[in-house]
Amino acid sequence: MSSTNYILFLFTVIFFFVGPVPAQVKKLEATYKVEVNRKKNRLPSRHSLRIDQIFQQVDHIKMDLLYNNGKSSFKVRETWGLDFRTELNRKIAEIIADVFNDRYLTDIEKNALIRQTENEGVIYNITSGFISYKWKLLEETKVINGYHCLKAISHKSVKDRSGKTTVLEIIAWYTPEIPLPLGPKDYTGLPGLILQLKEDSRRIYTLSFVKVNPDWDIVIEQPREGKNVTKQEYHKITSNKYKELIDKN
Repeated sequence: MSSTNYILFLFTVIFFFVGPVPAQVKKLEATYKVEVNRKKNRLPSRHSLRIDQIFQQVDHIKMDLLYNNGKSSFKVRETWGLDFRTELNRKIAEIIADVFNDRYLTDIEKNALIRQTENEGVIYNITSGFISYKWKLLEETKVINGYHCLKAISHKSVKDRSGKTTVLEIIAWYTPEIPLPLGPKDYTGLPGLILQLKEDSRRIYTLSFVKVNPDWDIVIEQPREGKNVTKQEYHKITSNKYKELIDKN
């Protein structure tokens, strides 16, 4: 499809199926849930009951996306009052869901995205450009939570600590009805909010709640002080630590 035809198609979808694009989005609060493929996230355990309890906690994980005037944050919602075993299961579940200990902060105007994480007591601010994915926009549509969405595909290369690279297919469903280039984690740059995102056959993040221009305050936290590194520098740090651990054993 040519770029001209695609633009005409996009406007057709917007105006004839979902109505006119809403007014400027100044604030937004959204919540996502996650589904995890158990076959792709096997846990080395002799206790099947414990595994069931961990995956039950995955169903309770909620992640919040907040936006206010060009800046946003995305992080897992904190939980309180859990007993020790349940809290431990929850943390393992967050690791499986790939949201443990991470916070994503964006500044659209400055073309900046920070993934803030903590490793062995050190806070790292992993910096990159706001748009780091090359999206292929498709004509396929579907409705998610009452919003008409369009499909986009990208790919993501993931390196484990040993240096092995795996390429994941990323499928995003975004809605032009909410014209914000945001979504779960660091998935940004589409012409509408991502309502559902599938990371290969591993995980699916789906919007469960959204409020555009709410009448309550939206506060975007500032990055905590930490060590500023690039993605490549952080991978090198974690790879070296993993190598040191292997060498000791």
